[in-house]
Amino acid sequence: MDNLDHVTGPRTPTVPYGHPDLLVQRAVGLGILDREDEQPYIDIRLGRRAIEPVAARLGITVDALRMRLGRIDTRLADALAKGLLTGVTSQQTTDELTHQAVHRSATRTGRAAISRHIANQRSVSAAAAAALAA
Repeated sequence: MDNLDHVTGPRTPTVPYGHPDLLVQRAVGLGILDREDEQPYIDIRLGRRAIEPVAARLGITVDALRMRLGRIDTRLADALAKGLLTGVTSQQTTDELTHQAVHRSATRTGRAAISRHIANQRSVSAAAAAALAA
């Protein structure tokens, strides 16, 4: 077969056709999806499990997890449309995706730190109020 452009009949689809979990794993490897979101995404979107127990396991609200999954859906759809999950990515694209992943992680870490700080202040305030009431 010298010229594959003129082959008739069915062709084998490119890998990872039919395996959405492999696409998710590739997305994690490229930094499109954060590693800590991989299993929750697979459980909810691919496994069709209830969102409430997954959110509880992660220690976040159901609404926060829904928003996170929506953003992941958007990033995955964009990556698929650009061919990032089925083809070879350039070094520049890989660098950009890594930068975006680092930014997401820093943002998430910052929000978690703020939430912990607010929770600590509330518990201190509640303890002080209880001490005054006693």
